[in-house]
Amino acid sequence: MATMSHEILSSLPLSLRRRFASLDKYTKEIADRQLEDRNLTKKRRREFLRDHLVGIQGAVLAISVCRYLEDGIAAAEGAITIARSLNVDGFTVGNTDFSEKSADLAQWRELHSALEALLKEYAIDHYATGRHAWDHVSNMLKALLDGKVD
Repeated sequence: MATMSHEILSSLPLSLRRRFASLDKYTKEIADRQLEDRNLTKKRRREFLRDHLVGIQGAVLAISVCRYLEDGIAAAEGAITIARSLNVDGFTVGNTDFSEKSADLAQWRELHSALEALLKEYAIDHYATGRHAWDHVSNMLKALLDGKVD
């Protein structure tokens, strides 16, 4: 059975897959460190991670990709606005077209919208406070350890 992280990664363009490929390992390290900081025994940490790590990793990946796309879309829209103020309809960087009707930008928006809907549907958006994976993991661990989620 594929994990949520694998499903999300496989749906991304290759450049994004490469960028986020190591996030699962990093998330595991963060979670283990935070559990250790909470004075959980090694055995209890292993049990907890066995039960919850896949979900935490999938959530952190979804949040991270969503934020990455959000920032990229805002930057692209800002650049398009600047180009328009210079009486230029758009521009190209490498193989990517930046304009009002850019297929690339439309694809980014569609992917961002789908991820945002996923975050809301599974109530992951509640853990998306902060800007870093450390924050998201911390929020999820707190909720899981305090019995606020399954």
